[in-house]
Amino acid sequence: MRQWLTLITLLILSLASPMTWLAGAAQEGDPEAAASAAAIELSRFEANGDYESLVELLHPDAEAIIPPDVVTAWYAEEFAPRDAGEITRVTDVQFIDWMWPVNGKTYPETAEITFEQPFGGEAETDTIHLVEFSGEWRWFFGVTLEGANSLIESYAPAYPAARADPTTAVLTDDGRIPWGLEGVTTVDLTEEQIIAALPPDIAGHTLREEPEEAREADVSYVFAASSTTYSYEDADDPALTAGGLTVSRLPTDLSVPQALEEIRSSETSPIDLDEFLRVNLEMQDSGEGGVPFLLYRQTADEAVGEATYLVWGASGGTAIYTATARDLAHLRLLAEGIAAGLGGEESGDFS
Repeated sequence: MRQWLTLITLLILSLASPMTWLAGAAQEGDPEAAASAAAIELSRFEANGDYESLVELLHPDAEAIIPPDVVTAWYAEEFAPRDAGEITRVTDVQFIDWMWPVNGKTYPETAEITFEQPFGGEAETDTIHLVEFSGEWRWFFGVTLEGANSLIESYAPAYPAARADPTTAVLTDDGRIPWGLEGVTTVDLTEEQIIAALPPDIAGHTLREEPEEAREADVSYVFAASSTTYSYEDADDPALTAGGLTVSRLPTDLSVPQALEEIRSSETSPIDLDEFLRVNLEMQDSGEGGVPFLLYRQTADEAVGEATYLVWGASGGTAIYTATARDLAHLRLLAEGIAAGLGGEESGDFS
């Protein structure tokens, strides 16, 4: 009887997908199995045409360079006709130091996974590189700098080309605030400075000439005294915005660190710590010379869906600055433009 049970068990396991085998091993703490299972899951999304789920599993550093529309458009137009199936066999897993050519940054302990995947019924061998972030294995869109730029030019021609620059990464190796903002967060900025620093165009979206009306009514945070928002609109559709920057003035009895703590713990707009893109860039005590800074993703509304927020304020200042965009790629351009403008440098061509 026991022998029959063993045979039945083996038969069931033989019929299970490779994901089932690997998921069990991954639960036991096997990093190779966990990375392999993640690669198989990505291939399942590919086979099912679930490109939005693929975008959700991009590494944040890839999100900061490649607009999501580029990823979904390429999959729909160039990948889908190849009739891909789920990965059938993982042949090798190595953990290496790997440089993503699109941003020129090296990632230690990258899972390099070689696998077989059917296309039109014929198995092909390929390799994917995954980097663990916040407990999940994330992937990178773009094998070469030239290839990534070709796709950006094809599917998002208004967006600037990638430049193989590690400073475009969200995750800095030394914990600095990314995108050049570490040099402009220790001063109490005026609205005039902000307006002068904002780039006039970002990836085809034009800065409004005037801030939104009714400043007193436009309060982003319940504890703010007043707020003014400057938004970027699509040149062809004024109702469509890529993002914007809000300057919120604080009451005299509230410091920036206190205000950011309010943002992080507010019951009306809670931020789950698991949703922080940078869990190690938490608010620091201004007495220690730290700069209050938050970078997180949160659901905005039904029309926008998830939006990415970049919130910072001067250690001893009286205002909080909130840059927001529907995707991390546009948020990076906005932050880099502000940093360059406030630093007195040329902001570059963001159109």
